[in-house]
Amino acid sequence: MAAPHVSGACLLLKEAFPEASGADILTALYFTASDMGEEGEDNLYGMGLINCLAAFNYLAESFTPANPHELTNDLELTTIIEPTQDIHCSDMVNPLFAIKNNGIDVINTIMVEWTLNGLNGESQVWNGALAPNESVELSLPSFTIEEDSLYELYVRAIVPGWNEKNVYNNSRSQRFKKLNTVLSPFVEDFEADEFDNTKWTIHNPDFAQTWELKANASLQNSLQSARMRLFSYSTIGEKDYLQSPNIDLGSTDEEKFLHFTYAYQYRSGANEDSLMVEISSDCGMTYNTLFSEDGANLSTTDTLDTNFQPEHPSHWEKITFNISAYENVIVRFVSVNGKRNNIYLDNISIGVQEDFAISEQTKSLFKLFPNLLATSLIFVGKVLENNHSVSI
Repeated sequence: MAAPHVSGACLLLKEAFPEASGADILTALYFTASDMGEEGEDNLYGMGLINCLAAFNYLAESFTPANPHELTNDLELTTIIEPTQDIHCSDMVNPLFAIKNNGIDVINTIMVEWTLNGLNGESQVWNGALAPNESVELSLPSFTIEEDSLYELYVRAIVPGWNEKNVYNNSRSQRFKKLNTVLSPFVEDFEADEFDNTKWTIHNPDFAQTWELKANASLQNSLQSARMRLFSYSTIGEKDYLQSPNIDLGSTDEEKFLHFTYAYQYRSGANEDSLMVEISSDCGMTYNTLFSEDGANLSTTDTLDTNFQPEHPSHWEKITFNISAYENVIVRFVSVNGKRNNIYLDNISIGVQEDFAISEQTKSLFKLFPNLLATSLIFVGKVLENNHSVSI
């Protein structure tokens, strides 16, 4: 319960001292706390109980308190519209951002500065008439990007001649990368040591546990699967995303399909786990839901087990969707945590049915036998030892 008290104190102090940075406010709260235990900082009470008035007086020594009812001028860069966060499907980026006039005067000139990955700083000037409480969308010169490289666009806007009290909302940054584009068929059996970053992007908003690879041999010709470990995931309702690259399905008239198998064991409780499969044809700007199940409807086996791990092929269910209406798709698998049980995912394939048939036929030609190589070498060694010849 300390968090809401500290958050409230930070908001009050930021309103009183809009020019103070987050570090300034943190320092004021830290050094003005009322000591509650041993003198100074200790393991039980830290620096003590926050004292908002004392922190106010501390900041007043360096900053002039603002009247919250006094109207002032303020420019806000509200959002970077393009590029979107995380993914971009084109080689060309056309930056677009929105600015709002929160002040009391009309804005006639805005100076915009920007950098890409901290380099090649440039600027431009916008002239017009932006009335109070109105917004405007502005663009920047286009630039090209490469696949699998991470970029960060930083944009800052100011009004020449304005002495703003809050300059921290004048700038924003956006991290993004060009999403890898692959040709169908797209096939994934998760038999590598780690996720292939040319195939998959994992979005983990709370930076806690997320999609991982887990050894599992319950499916034929499979040694491991992707797993979302919801059984021990504390953050209820948190979504984690396993997202494919941009898949070029081609313009063929043949029917195209999405296949995948999953395993889940329902365990009742206050919250329910969910799995959704979503598809986008506009580079992740919008998604349509193909599959959405939760709780008992998501279950693929009636065997009651905590910390579930599939042990038999019957614990899995295969799902198929006809996606012939699409030519380019991004597919993402979304788990929603109810802290009930684990979800397993395997054998994802996207493309025309003929491609899958060829893939499965090729896969069936290769079988693994225990110690085949070692047994053969021992046999050949014995033959040579006895001066015998053999044809293999």
